[in-house]
Amino acid sequence: MPSDAEAEEVVQDTYLVAFTRLDQFSGAAAFSTWITRIAINSALMRTRRAHPHQEYDTVTEVDTSQVLAFPGQRSEMPDTALARAQIRSLLERAVADLPPDLRLPFLLHHAESMSIRDIARDLSLNQITVRTRLYRARRRLRQALQQHVQGGFDAIFPFDGARCRDMADRVIADLRVRGGL
Repeated sequence: MPSDAEAEEVVQDTYLVAFTRLDQFSGAAAFSTWITRIAINSALMRTRRAHPHQEYDTVTEVDTSQVLAFPGQRSEMPDTALARAQIRSLLERAVADLPPDLRLPFLLHHAESMSIRDIARDLSLNQITVRTRLYRARRRLRQALQQHVQGGFDAIFPFDGARCRDMADRVIADLRVRGGL
């Protein structure tokens, strides 16, 4: 779905259909499969309603953004480009903050695609030491990134609390209007 609001409406529609047609659930498949199928059908119906069939003429239009694109140039949505730049900046800062003995093996392995054996040879280290330093570097990066992105996935994509309660209230109100409750 193109937006959170449309996705919420699909979820609402799914709950309404599932609740009002619960007697039609035969148990031939898992309940999760049945309700997932309802959600997919609801999303497809919403998409069809949003994009009615259009008549096509015999003239074909060419997407000039693809014709004029230079090699290696990607057309990217502005918000995607901004998010990518922010993540890159956050990651660069976290890597720069690593101690030198962890940063160098990490960069050689992940940025330069060097093998552990080659890193060990070039830095005059044991391969196990290189593996340990890579592990410690990744662990520190994970911790640093988690500190910057407080709350993790739930904070980035919240779908609980007031938002979920409001959606449930709308479903119940709609069921009352339809006489389902």
